[in-house]
Formats: sequence, C-alpha cells, structure tokens
Amino acid sequence: MKFIRKMSPKTVLKLVGTLKEMCDDDLDPILLAKQIIKKGWVRISEDYSNYEDGKSSDGGKYGFWENVRLYYDKGRFYLEITHHTTCDGFDYCLNCGTFNSHNYEECEPTQVLI
Repeated sequence: MKFIRKMSPKTVLKLVGTLKEMCDDDLDPILLAKQIIKKGWVRISEDYSNYEDGKSSDGGKYGFWENVRLYYDKGRFYLEITHHTTCDGFDYCLNCGTFNSHNYEECEPTQVLI
C-alpha cells in the first residue's frame, strides 16, 4: 500500500470523520483509521442478532457484516463498502447486500470519496 505515503494529515482527519459516520457507535474511528491504513480494509459493522449456529449457512439464521476497503485512484482516496453474510446457500451481492434480486455484474459497489 505504497499510496498511503500520499495521505496528508488533512486526509487522515477526513478518513476518521468518514469512518465515524459509517461505523457502529461502539467502534473507535481513530483505531479503525489506523487499522485501515495498516491493512487496507476494516470491518465497520456486524449484525449477528439473528445468527444461530447450525442454521447460519442455509437455514435462515444468518450473520451479516460490512467491510470497508481503502484505495487510491486518480489522485483521490476512496472507501469502498462490501457486504458479507454467513449464508453460503444463496447468491448474495457484495455490492449492495441483497439476496437473489438483480444482475450482480451491473450492481455498482458503494464508494465514498474522502
């Protein structure tokens, strides 16, 4: 992630502010910013409230989470959100987080300019 050297202090502050708006309230946006700069991605939310072991693959009791990836394109920093689930029995769109509802190739990922 050599492009991180291009990140100014002002951009880091924007990153922290953007993550604060996007992530669950119990997550520290400064810690998330450090993690995303180090790893290139970070988990910003998760919902296991309906999760049930043994039914989490194709039984309707799934866990869900969102990851954010940091990338640099044409001189700008972006965050890209991907959606995930414990379900592996049905098609699930990483871009918008829905099951079997559209042409996945045409679905654009959620991107946020920072």
